[in-house]
Amino acid sequence: MDVLRIDKYKVGLDRNRSCKTRMRRFSYCVAVVVSLAVLVACNDGGSSTPSIAAPLPDGQSAAAQLFTVKCGECHFRPQPVSHTAAEWINVVHRMDGHRTMKGKGPLTEEETKQILGYLERHAKAD
Repeated sequence: MDVLRIDKYKVGLDRNRSCKTRMRRFSYCVAVVVSLAVLVACNDGGSSTPSIAAPLPDGQSAAAQLFTVKCGECHFRPQPVSHTAAEWINVVHRMDGHRTMKGKGPLTEEETKQILGYLERHAKAD
C-alpha cells in the first residue's frame, strides 16, 4: 500500500508540475495578447507622424526622386514633415556621414542642395 501511495503522490506531483507549466504558458500568452492590445490601442490612426509608405508631396519631381533613391539606399525614406527645415539640415549631413561610412560615397554638393531644398519646402512648420 505504501508503494501505491508513493506512486500516486508522484503522479500528483507530475500533475502539479504539468499544471504549473500550463499556467506559465497561459500567463505568457495573456501577457503577449495584452501587450499587442496596448500597442494597437496606442496607434489611434490619427498619428501626427505620417506613414513611411504614404506618397511624397510633389513625388514626381526630380528632387523627390533623388531623395527617395539616395535615402532609400540605407533605410525607408522618411516623410518630409518628419522634421522642421532646420532639423533636416542636421539630419541630411548626419546621414551623409553614414553613407560615407557604409562605402556608398557622400552626396555631391548639387545632390545635397536639391534634397535639402525639397525637404525644406515640405518640412514640418516650426
